[in-house]
Amino acid sequence: MSVRVLDLQNLSHEEALICAQIVPKEFHHYLKGSPPLLLPEAHVLGVGVFNNHTLEGIALAHFVPGVRQASIDFFYFSLEHAAHLLEKITHLLKEQGNSVLTLKVNGDSEKTRSLISLAKQKGWSGPRPYLSRYYFDVQNFHPPWFERTYSFSKNVTPFLWKERTLKEEKDVLQWADQSQIPPSVSPFFWPEPLENLNSLGLRYRDTLIGWIVTHRMDPETIRYTALYCDPNHRAKGDIIKLLIQSIKLQQHSSIPRSLFEINHQLVEPKWIDFVQQRLAPHAQDVLHKQILWTHLN
Repeated sequence: MSVRVLDLQNLSHEEALICAQIVPKEFHHYLKGSPPLLLPEAHVLGVGVFNNHTLEGIALAHFVPGVRQASIDFFYFSLEHAAHLLEKITHLLKEQGNSVLTLKVNGDSEKTRSLISLAKQKGWSGPRPYLSRYYFDVQNFHPPWFERTYSFSKNVTPFLWKERTLKEEKDVLQWADQSQIPPSVSPFFWPEPLENLNSLGLRYRDTLIGWIVTHRMDPETIRYTALYCDPNHRAKGDIIKLLIQSIKLQQHSSIPRSLFEINHQLVEPKWIDFVQQRLAPHAQDVLHKQILWTHLN
């Protein structure tokens, strides 16, 4: 058994294939030494546990030089090697000048609980909720609240986001730049191309007051990424009517799966409540991620 640093930018063909069988697709760019999409300035690191040619553990992390905070984003392990793997990736990140580390773990399985227990024994804090993903068969999504007949408030009209005006685009960029809206709800925060099928905007008369942003995650899945409405126009529920319209547009397409994702560190509590109360009970699959953290001496 050997624990070694992975040269991610120069993995052999055989190593890349072995790692790709274990690492989820969302982290495959790490295996090429590429940073997270939202942090192009970041560096990525990897550590592997090998028994001959068998990969028995792998940790993938990223950090931004000078920020002194690093994130272990993927951690696959066998129980007997978990301690060695965590120690190695922690030491490596500390060598790079990081003093605060976070560790993201999936679900609440016995294996995950064992990793959390191990981390806490080594001085890590947490866990707390980090990310929740709810997957739906969109054609079978018909809760009663969704099937009611709604009409938008007077002078409020929806439109396809691809038909936004240049002024509306400039307004959103300015609002985000001036912190009038959270950056993560901006349609221009995300580097991936928007899904034109059902990314929608909302106007009151000629003024932009809200939007829903969607992205195609794969040929069969649309992610509902961000929802925003001007606080002065939230009371009448037009933004939820916009969400219903967006989902129905997908139902009239051939794309079968929907994904609603909650980043518990970024989204408003009201949106978390809405997803958990109105959407989560109808989900086909659910994935919860938790986060732990530690301060290095």
